[in-house]
Amino acid sequence: MPTENFLYDSFKVKDAVKFYADMYEDFREENAFKTLEETHVDTDFRVSKLSSGLVGKLKVALALSRDVDLYMLDEPLNGVDVLSRDVIMNLITRSYEENKTIVISTHLVSEIEKILDSVLFLKDGTVELSGDAEELRISREMSIEGIYKEVFRNA
Repeated sequence: MPTENFLYDSFKVKDAVKFYADMYEDFREENAFKTLEETHVDTDFRVSKLSSGLVGKLKVALALSRDVDLYMLDEPLNGVDVLSRDVIMNLITRSYEENKTIVISTHLVSEIEKILDSVLFLKDGTVELSGDAEELRISREMSIEGIYKEVFRNA
């Protein structure tokens, strides 16, 4: 899932779901519609008329409705209001399964810190630090956000 809104503005939300169903064999259409209903995204709205929070919910619902082993979410909370962030975080955590991996690229570390199993800090294309999130918290005696600030302070 890219940061940018990659959906056609002319689509209604339900058209975006149908588009995904046509594009991806592994897409679970029923799951997407159920998630959108639960998160109060009106499937008759045009994508161009959605708030940034609703677009964020839609993008995550579409991405997580695929049945794949690896999900890659680029800045899923970017430009999204606080309440929508909570909804998106809930979608991400409830999608976790033992045999699946969710990779999240974000600068909003404090928002996702509580769900991290492992972290990888990239700086200028180089891995500066990586490891088990809890082990890093303990060994450095600080939060992942604190470690992030330490790694990128001189960037």
